[in-house]
Amino acid sequence: MASNSTDYNSIASNSTDYNSISSNTIDYNSIASNSTDYNSIASNSTFINTKRTPSLMEKNQMAKNEWNQYQGRNKGLPIKEVAENYKLYKGKKEIETNTEKEPKKKTGNKTRIRCRPDLFREVLKNVLKDNHKKDVISKTPFAKLIELSNSIRLDREIVKSIVNNFNLEDMTLTIYEEGNAKAKSITKKHFYKIMGIQDGKVVPKDKTKQMSADLLDKYCKKENNGKYKYIYMKKVEEMFEKTQDDNVIRQTFALIALNYIVCPAASGVLGKRYLSYVENANELHEQAWASLAVESLKNGIQTYMNGDGIEKNLGGCVLLLQLYCMTKRMKAMNISKIKDVEIKEFRDNLMHWV
Repeated sequence: MASNSTDYNSIASNSTDYNSISSNTIDYNSIASNSTDYNSIASNSTFINTKRTPSLMEKNQMAKNEWNQYQGRNKGLPIKEVAENYKLYKGKKEIETNTEKEPKKKTGNKTRIRCRPDLFREVLKNVLKDNHKKDVISKTPFAKLIELSNSIRLDREIVKSIVNNFNLEDMTLTIYEEGNAKAKSITKKHFYKIMGIQDGKVVPKDKTKQMSADLLDKYCKKENNGKYKYIYMKKVEEMFEKTQDDNVIRQTFALIALNYIVCPAASGVLGKRYLSYVENANELHEQAWASLAVESLKNGIQTYMNGDGIEKNLGGCVLLLQLYCMTKRMKAMNISKIKDVEIKEFRDNLMHWV
């Protein structure tokens, strides 16, 4: 490649043509000489994502930096070999730059979990300083959620692992106890035992009865067509914070509990049908909350399993599944005083268990 007169220690000779880097006059050791044409070493390179065309000095500096970086990645090799490889590298890079590539398809692995005890806790933070509201809330079916949300952190990895082992057909979870696989049913009884919310004396719903227009206007967002589509939580939370009316406190607290923990929808918005369950604030204890929660959990997991987009949504009270599994695995655990270290211990051993 090179005659006996080649000086490989001096790649920046005045006559250097970097498109023919094997010339006898190449000084490979000194690419930064004042007379070097750095524009040639980046011959025909396309500069991408610049708002203006780089000046000749900027191009020279960019070429110099690129060459120095390439040398740094190839320390220990003869300078002649490095220079030849660099020439090939630049040619390949130019082809890749000028070739239209098919955009890569994004793969969906992001999961949005709608059950959010942390947000429930945040909404209640200031309101619970009001003793009157605190007293009214303590007499609702959702009172235990306050203590629960303060003591437990929903763990995304635990929840996703459990849900991926869940059988929707019979609402069972396969777990391993003493080396044997067992299918455990998740029922409304478990919801009551763990979450502290049970079915009351179920009040039959009159499906022909229209929902109160006042109730819709109070808690829902009105669309451009004049119809009410879903419960608007911003309205609900603002009213919950400002009101001193006992019935409104009960209604808004119930809707907040349903939205963030009991029946969180995969869509992220609470359906207006739930207004019929809180319409009579004095009948909250008579509603079938546990049955509604289990139904919502089934629908939420179904939506997650059927999802194939960039983002998958997981609805329902998945906190129930996490607590159910943790109490099965760690029998001495106190649900009201769960420590982060216990959650970590359970997560670390999860794959050997579910």
